[in-house]
Amino acid sequence: VAGSGQKFLFPARLRSRGVARPPPGGACEPVSVAFLVAHYAGKVEYSREGWLDRNEGRSSQEVEDLLDASEKKFVRGLAEQEPAVGSSGAAPRQFRSVSKQHRRDLDALLNCLNATPSVHFIRCFRPNNSQHPCHVEKAYLLEQLRSCGTVQLLQLMHQGYPNRMELREVVERFAPLLPPALRTGSPRTLAQSLMLALGVPRGDWTLGVSQLFLKAGQLAALEDLRNGSTALDAAAVAAARRAIVRGRW
Repeated sequence: VAGSGQKFLFPARLRSRGVARPPPGGACEPVSVAFLVAHYAGKVEYSREGWLDRNEGRSSQEVEDLLDASEKKFVRGLAEQEPAVGSSGAAPRQFRSVSKQHRRDLDALLNCLNATPSVHFIRCFRPNNSQHPCHVEKAYLLEQLRSCGTVQLLQLMHQGYPNRMELREVVERFAPLLPPALRTGSPRTLAQSLMLALGVPRGDWTLGVSQLFLKAGQLAALEDLRNGSTALDAAAVAAARRAIVRGRW
């Protein structure tokens, strides 16, 4: 963050969270009316002029009264303000700033996501800036991928285990596809037998207490087996059986 050359605009606790700071032994380039925030998408410049005014830029009282008098609950909610601390009834209300409302909305979104058992999302990108069909501008598309953090997300997925499945679900869905000799044992043993019989590299899966963790792409291999697109190799099945027997002793 660069200010007028006299001081930083934010306290140290914010500078330590990814906000740009001057190099050791040097000083920030003087910027009189703006500050920079550096993150994976690059440096983003914000004007500091009127920063607090925009945060508390409430609409006129006439507009708020008009919204509050609406018969529609949603419209009335647009003018809703928080009661002042310690107040009740018709006491004066405390204005809700833009930043505070933004934080409340984020908290509500996180609570909704945390309450959802399985979250799926689709991320869309524009193939070109001219809105022409069947035309892809690689540089334009790559800029969107970087700005949205998709590149970092894919790297994280490949380094970790983004796919997981309950062991009981593994038994229900894939046990009938294994030879009878590999269907015995606990759900954990069966999941291990399944991975060994499919020849999945040991670094691409791991077993937890109640779940099977898979790296990106390995879940598709299981589905191919279930759909009949892939068949178990006899040599891999024999090797899996020997590994299970050795593991027991």
